[in-house]
Amino acid sequence: MTPIRESLFDIIGKDRRRYHSAILTTFSFDPDFFEYRVMNHFRLCGIHNVNVLIDGYYYNTIIQETAGRIERTEVSYQYSIYPIFGKSIFHPKIWLLIGNNEGLLIIGSGNLTSAGHLSNDELWGAFHVNTNKLDNQALFASAWRYVKNYTDIAKGHFRTKTTDWIIDNALWIKDLPNDKPGEFSEMADGNRIVLLYNSPDKTIWQQIKEYINGRDISTITTLSPFYDKNGQTLQTLRTSYPNAQIHAVFDRWGQVPSEMSEDDNIFFYDWQNESAGITNNNKSRLHAKLIHWKSANGTEYCLFGSANVTMAGLGLPGSSYTNAEVVLLIEATEGNLLSKIGLSLNKQNALPLPPFSGTLTHNDEQFFISRSSLRVHLLSAEIENDTLKIYWEGDYKDVCKIQLLDNEDCLINTLSVALSPEKFTIDLTLIAKDINYVQVIDISTLQPVSNKLPVAYLNQLFKTHPDPTLVEFTSICEEIRMGNSGRLLDLLEYLIRNEEIDENLSGKPETGKTKHSSSGDRVLNDLTDYNFENQQALTVINDTTALDVLHLLRFAQSSNYLSVYYGNVQVEEQEVYLEDDKVDINSIQQLITNKSACLNETKQIVKYLKVFTDNLNQLILKQKLNEQVPINLTTLTKYLIALELLFEYGGKVAFYEDKGQNGSMIYLPFENEDNYEVKNVKGCCLLLIGSFLHLSRYSFKKYSIATKDNEVEKYKKEALVDTIICILNSKWQRNEQIYFKTLLLNTLHSLGWRTAKEHESGVQNLKTFLKERLDSLKKRQNCFQANEAFFLQEIIPAYLVSITKREKKEFETNAQLNQIIYTSYTGYCSILRKTSSQPIEYTLSKPGFPWNNKQQNFCFKDPIKLSSFVIVI
Repeated sequence: MTPIRESLFDIIGKDRRRYHSAILTTFSFDPDFFEYRVMNHFRLCGIHNVNVLIDGYYYNTIIQETAGRIERTEVSYQYSIYPIFGKSIFHPKIWLLIGNNEGLLIIGSGNLTSAGHLSNDELWGAFHVNTNKLDNQALFASAWRYVKNYTDIAKGHFRTKTTDWIIDNALWIKDLPNDKPGEFSEMADGNRIVLLYNSPDKTIWQQIKEYINGRDISTITTLSPFYDKNGQTLQTLRTSYPNAQIHAVFDRWGQVPSEMSEDDNIFFYDWQNESAGITNNNKSRLHAKLIHWKSANGTEYCLFGSANVTMAGLGLPGSSYTNAEVVLLIEATEGNLLSKIGLSLNKQNALPLPPFSGTLTHNDEQFFISRSSLRVHLLSAEIENDTLKIYWEGDYKDVCKIQLLDNEDCLINTLSVALSPEKFTIDLTLIAKDINYVQVIDISTLQPVSNKLPVAYLNQLFKTHPDPTLVEFTSICEEIRMGNSGRLLDLLEYLIRNEEIDENLSGKPETGKTKHSSSGDRVLNDLTDYNFENQQALTVINDTTALDVLHLLRFAQSSNYLSVYYGNVQVEEQEVYLEDDKVDINSIQQLITNKSACLNETKQIVKYLKVFTDNLNQLILKQKLNEQVPINLTTLTKYLIALELLFEYGGKVAFYEDKGQNGSMIYLPFENEDNYEVKNVKGCCLLLIGSFLHLSRYSFKKYSIATKDNEVEKYKKEALVDTIICILNSKWQRNEQIYFKTLLLNTLHSLGWRTAKEHESGVQNLKTFLKERLDSLKKRQNCFQANEAFFLQEIIPAYLVSITKREKKEFETNAQLNQIIYTSYTGYCSILRKTSSQPIEYTLSKPGFPWNNKQQNFCFKDPIKLSSFVIVI
């Protein structure tokens, strides 16, 4: 019988709805393979919360060898890896995949390396569980509780990601049966199975002795790349089962029992030799581990998993150490189990042992512990905003130095610290470069006393939360990055909310529920509803979600993004200068075939613009009620997204063929003289931009985190340039010139500089940024050049005059109709009406004030008294 070779990735499949989290255990690790093969497949099938438990000694060896040579990619920060340090090696090979209603348990012999999953001959057992069937639930419960022995005591957010995050999104785990360690459970095929592992109370070998009667066994077959050199485990099997013939299969690249005394009842076979009865057409290296017992009555026992046929692997008496291992033991009445893996050994073809010796010169994995002299074990290093937290264990009590290293393994900084119990914190405010690794060195010898550990960035890890909405959002982002720009506008749904986030809330919000609009349309979950472990994580997720959308919009519009298709709608991308938004469709040959898809995209864009404008007006109302509502990073980013939509879709023409007739439509017309709405660019300038500038005239949120404040300043500068370009790229009628002027003045005031001293450098930088941004503007109206000249020659000088007057306190007490004035209470406004009686009351106008139907203008309902102000124009 030829064994079936199957990839674990084929077993997992590509269904995004099945699993959201993974806990994997391994001894060795290949970063390139894991990120480019495993993580790519996980993201493809919707598994975002990925966590790896790894032997700490071996992992340190990998980091020491690869740091500075293998660049940490964006993917490197999207999974968690946690080192396990013990008296012996950490060697289990478990994959636990967990979803809302089901799970997948895979136990076997392969490490998280390319060899372990692409080239070696490995042996795996896969077991599916779901809430509708009892099959395999007891086995899954055993594996889950074994893994929890490590995750429950893990430090930092690794514990949160592997316990709270998973259980909150897989409540069925709480209902798993309360298995007893070492207890058999029934399989669907009628056989029995049990999960075994080495523990301080009982080793795998001790449990085997309890299950398998020594006198009844007639044949034992072992399969392993590593044996004890002196054959101690084989000799123990021989002694424990005296009536059995033993057939031992080895591979020349591993470690064979070359120092073992000959025994007439032990036969050896080369894995690469098919004549011995081994079906191995690919001639791959043997890395599978198996022990098979067959009794005289036909009952079979098959042990397979991570444990080699060694004293340390099985936990035999007399071993100086016992590895952490996990194996499965199957009891089958009529299983014929060996044929399923291609073994039908013929002792006539057995080989004498002496000619063969293994290629290893040391005792396999234990070598990495014996050569390690680490006094400090770094377990987790996490950066959240400006704080680095390092969790550790060990007996080091002296003052030491912490080395902070970059992606190329170059030293960024060295800090002297006293190791506080379990954890210490470092303020990173003055450290600008990205930190990728940390290590503890002795203060006198300057030699490492700890392992080198990669740093986790929690702002990235928070985005891997298995909340269904966040998982779907991340999946769409991945599709867009891989070229499916048809999903681009779907991201806008994730930013549409009915109320602004209050980042100062304490406690946990209620668990999210699906919301519905008044029209019955489904609105995707607001991420603020989810029961995250702390409000700071919630703020990070909302900030980064908006930033992800902004970056993807810009990426999709860049020259590097080749596709110009949105779903199956093809859109004309040549620059067309539109006068009054009239289009000659006969001059364009390209047609789209789906008018409804194009209309749906327009609906998505307008919906986002309208909801965001409504949210801004709600915040303005709060300000009127004397509430402090500074602009936060999320609101600022969402504003930039709105501007990106105006740049990309303002004046953009779609051509189609509908019912045999050629037609065209414009996503967002530049103007509609009869109506100011967010359905056109000018309406957005007046309503959306006007409201944002009015809201931001006071302040932007000040964070306690320097990196957040830096981000706010960066995006404020981008908003300044984008807002000005959007205003300049609109055609303003004679009666709208006053809006044009006040919008530009308020843009400089809210997003630019506010002192005469800052004016000179501010203007020069602005001119440079405007020129750079204009190069990417696809649809520039004919009016743009004249508007730009007016801005540079009239508005900027007028703004300088106004701030100079403010600084000199040169205030006025009387203004004329249509003059533009500045007050700290209202910003830059025009005089729409004034009373003749004393004291004078003014009706002020500017975009950002509510529309007054009686006045047919943007103004307050009631006039106000002004004691002093600055006249600008």
